[in-house]
Parts: sequence; structure tokens; C-alpha cells
Amino acid sequence: MDLPLAVVRRHLRAGRPLPAHAEDLAEEAAAALLGPPADHASSRSAPGAG
Repeated sequence: MDLPLAVVRRHLRAGRPLPAHAEDLAEEAAAALLGPPADHASSRSAPGAG
């Protein structure tokens, strides 16, 4: 669960600015940790189906 912070931690500790892509990477990592992509969730079967 530390992955989004790990993307930016070394830059923050060093007092350096974040790379331009760091915010996108942190957002993608958090989304991946919080749940499946929307298209995957819609393909699930209802409980007891099949």
C-alpha cells in the first residue's frame, strides 16, 4: 500500500521537485491497489450465475 508514496518519497526527502510523470504514476498505482479496472468489474458474473 506504500507504492503511491514510494513514487515520490525519494524526491521529497532530497528536496528535489517531482518528475512531471510522478503524479500520474501515483494515481495509477493507487487506482490499481484500490480495485479492478471498470471494464473488468462489468464482466463479472452475478453470484450463483453460471
